[in-house]
Amino acid sequence: MGAWGSGSFENDTAMDWAAGVQSVDDVRKPFDRLKRDTDAAEEGPNLIVDADFACELVAAAETVAMMMGRRSRDFPEDLAQRLTDAGEPDDLLFHQARNGALYAM
Repeated sequence: MGAWGSGSFENDTAMDWAAGVQSVDDVRKPFDRLKRDTDAAEEGPNLIVDADFACELVAAAETVAMMMGRRSRDFPEDLAQRLTDAGEPDDLLFHQARNGALYAM
């Protein structure tokens, strides 16, 4: 049975993404993909992302927020443990997360 709910990590796609995150570089991957997709798209900034990719973007943005000390209630404990020593995200990752969350809406 699949997971579903209104929280950032209450869906199978986000949980699958979270299970694969081992480092800050993994957190950055959805945002790097978004940049590649928007750079290549004829629509430019009006690119529409699919639901699964949107779930990854939201989960990655939530992970950046957690790294900044703003942990949501449904944030996976095992993911928080894996990123314990990751430190705060740099400015680029912060801005990528903010922009990625906007695309996911």
